[in-house]
Amino acid sequence: RALMGEYRLQNEHVNGVPYYRKPTISGADHFLYKAHSCWIFTDSEADMAESRGLIRTVADCTAPTDGGVTFMEYSTRWKPGLGYRAMAGALPYPARVVFSGGELAPSLMGRYEWQDGQDMANGSPLYVKRDAAGAAVHWLYRGSASGTWILTRRWEDLASERGEIAGTLPSFLPTEPGLQFKVHLDNTWPVDATIRVTDLEFPSLVPCKVSISGSEATPNSCLFGTYERQLESVNGAPLFCKATVEPGKQHFLFRTSTAGLWMATDSRDRMAQHPPQGGLQSSRAADLPCNDGLSYHVFSGQSWVPDPSIRVSPGSPPAPEAITLGGHTGPHAALMGRYELQPFLVNGAPLYMLLQGEGSDPFFLFRTVDFLWVVTDVQMHLSLCRGHFVTTRTAFLPSPRERWNCHDPNTGWAPDQDLRAKPSTSWAVPGERGAADGVDVWRREHRLREPGEEARLDPGTRPTSGGEDER
Repeated sequence: RALMGEYRLQNEHVNGVPYYRKPTISGADHFLYKAHSCWIFTDSEADMAESRGLIRTVADCTAPTDGGVTFMEYSTRWKPGLGYRAMAGALPYPARVVFSGGELAPSLMGRYEWQDGQDMANGSPLYVKRDAAGAAVHWLYRGSASGTWILTRRWEDLASERGEIAGTLPSFLPTEPGLQFKVHLDNTWPVDATIRVTDLEFPSLVPCKVSISGSEATPNSCLFGTYERQLESVNGAPLFCKATVEPGKQHFLFRTSTAGLWMATDSRDRMAQHPPQGGLQSSRAADLPCNDGLSYHVFSGQSWVPDPSIRVSPGSPPAPEAITLGGHTGPHAALMGRYELQPFLVNGAPLYMLLQGEGSDPFFLFRTVDFLWVVTDVQMHLSLCRGHFVTTRTAFLPSPRERWNCHDPNTGWAPDQDLRAKPSTSWAVPGERGAADGVDVWRREHRLREPGEEARLDPGTRPTSGGEDER
């Protein structure tokens, strides 16, 4: 089956008839030509002068693609070739192939794409997996001699037909039912029965959103929150993004190319570095960041440290449908009232708004990237990190036990002993509209006015980032 693949018509003739060639990376091309009454497939150009080959049609035919044509194959003698068929035109290869599972070589799992349906290797598509910068990092190709599909992380392996994962049998497609794959480990090739191959965009189990949570004291907790799946993929895996209200600022959850670990970072540039830089990282490779039993490490500034409090779960966590602020009687008493949960996220967290009468600007209760809750009456404050009230400590959600500081335009910041936040007893899942959509909605629907003299809160520190730990 090594002779299977796409053959292209040549300008030259053999025996007075045009012939076809299938290029191979090694240079040992395959040929299809007509001799006497048969069409013959061969792996040697010299065979065409002697009317020799490895596969031929049984009877005379105008083309090997004629209906009813059967084939013979040669080993030590000619015998019926079962299952062979020739088709005219482009072959029905999928535009993408997704590998998942792969407990023995998890970093090679992911989405491989056939670039523009053009790149070929040994007469079959050359599939490529790319990193965040768009550079090719892994390749999936069909071997010329073996006819098996092979995964490798080294481009030079294509010419020598080497790799780290290979099909156990020759196959026309890597997605053929029942096809198993073996992995190269310590000079052996054990079969990895966990490998699954599909031509779907991604397996249906990929969630639209995932949420990172953990201890409020965890370093880099600013990377916690709800991330939404993007249309693009990175390193052959889904990319999740958490939009923030700071213009152009996003957090990313992605799978690394080298070790297949899931990493959270605050910059697309850091995601594209080699090795990538981030503040949270899974303890092992996985198909998804929310796989059961997957634990995470946090970068302490010098090394990766296990943090058993970190959890990554599918979807958005529920939040109270409303939070009522009360108790303050000072200069910002107008901000007291019932804040309703909104259908989009801010910094990966719920947004609450107190809607006033028609034509009036709403009030906002939101969480900063540093997990402080802020109350303001100016929409622009969401991106400038300003407000009139701010919690004295980090919190996933405001609760009655939280204490607040209040900004007085005359005296500055001071504790407000009376202000309390009371969540409603009914809960809902926020973020039914995307975070990015929500930011656009605010900018379109709410008139921006210049911020006043309210004190600027600490804009927060960037997460401490470390390079990928290739355990």
